[in-house]
Amino acid sequence: MKSTVTKKTIHTALCLIIGLLIAGSALAFQEQTDEALQKKYAPILGTYEFDLSEMGGDVIYLEIMIKEGELWGDSGDGMPVTLKQADEEGFVFDASDPESGTLKLVFEKDDDGNYTILNIDLIDMGVQITGIKQ
Repeated sequence: MKSTVTKKTIHTALCLIIGLLIAGSALAFQEQTDEALQKKYAPILGTYEFDLSEMGGDVIYLEIMIKEGELWGDSGDGMPVTLKQADEEGFVFDASDPESGTLKLVFEKDDDGNYTILNIDLIDMGVQITGIKQ
């Protein structure tokens, strides 16, 4: 009976150690992925202001960030969207939002050569909006 308890204890300990090693390596990989994405998308990361007052709306802020190994857009409404690169040449992305539908995001350079302009085409709504990096 003692050997069965000991075998179970050793088996449990080994499973725990293997689990911790897997979790640790996954976390390290995630951090490396986030760091690589931070570097790749550095020119477009930040907060963009969209003044929709001429359309009868409010001023909206959209934060572009790296989280969990992906590029995200978050307006603070509790429903951030994942941005999927649509064009390898530039910063053009597709996204899907439960309220706004299909989105196309195009980051453009200003006169100084910096990415400070974000054009969003709300395809399903037939609306285009432009935001300026803050």
